[in-house]
Amino acid sequence: MQLTKQILKLSLAVPFVLLLNGCFDETVKCSDEMVKETIKEIYTEQIQSGASNPLLAAMSANFPNLISIESIRPISYNKEVKMRECKAVMHFENETTADLSYTIQTNEDNGDDYYIELDKAFLESLIMSSMMSGLGSNK
Repeated sequence: MQLTKQILKLSLAVPFVLLLNGCFDETVKCSDEMVKETIKEIYTEQIQSGASNPLLAAMSANFPNLISIESIRPISYNKEVKMRECKAVMHFENETTADLSYTIQTNEDNGDDYYIELDKAFLESLIMSSMMSGLGSNK
C-alpha cells in the first residue's frame, strides 16, 4: 500500500514539473551575457567587413572599439513568435555612446538557438558618425 502511495505522489508530481517547464520556455532575456557577447561579435564583424571594402575602409577605421552594453531594457515580448524587443546603450573606448535597438527570437527548430538582429538604423548611424569623424580628421 505504501508503494502505491509513493507511485501516486510521483505520478502527480511529474506532470506538474512538466507544466512548470512550459511556463519558463521563453526567449533569453535582453541582458543575458550570451546576447551581449553576440552583439559585440556582430559589431566587430560589421567593422571588419567594412575594412575589406575600399569605399568603407576609411569609415570602418574610425569605428571605436565597443567596451560595454549598458542600460539594457526590454521593450516588448511576443509570446506567439517568442521574440523579445530590447533597447540598450553601447559605450565605446572613445567615451562616446550610441543607442541600440535589437530583437532576440527563438529558433523553432532548436529552442536553445536564438537569432539576434540589430536595428538597421543603429548600423546606419554608426556609418554616418564614422563619415563625420573621417571628414573632421581631414581638416
